[in-house]
Order: sequence, then C-alpha cells, then structure tokens
Amino acid sequence: MLVGELKKHPTIMHWPIETLIQGWKVITDEEASALAKIVERCLQLVPENRPSAKELLSDPWFDDVL
Repeated sequence: MLVGELKKHPTIMHWPIETLIQGWKVITDEEASALAKIVERCLQLVPENRPSAKELLSDPWFDDVL
C-alpha cells in the first residue's frame, strides 16, 4: 500500500490494538493498556515520530523485566 493510499484510508486495523491484546487474555487489562501504548508508539508511520529502542526500554512497562 502506498503512503498516499494510507492517507486516504488511515485505518489499517478495524479494532484498537488494546482491544486485540486484551482479547488474547494472557495479561491483565492494565498491562494490555500499557503494552498497547508501546505498540502504538512503534507503529508511527513517520519514522521521526517513532521512539528509539532506548526510549522504549525506559517505558515503565519494562520495569519488572530489566
């Protein structure tokens, strides 16, 4: 899909990412919400708007992992 097409039809998925993650029922709704925010940050179409790996790792969601 070309960028021009994305501008005309910006919806790639029909459901919010958070709803999809919650549907898997492998983490709590609170964790799903936090994870969805990270995923949405990563999926920015404009590369300059995407966080670096270092920025992502500073997200509180990773506090118990690192």
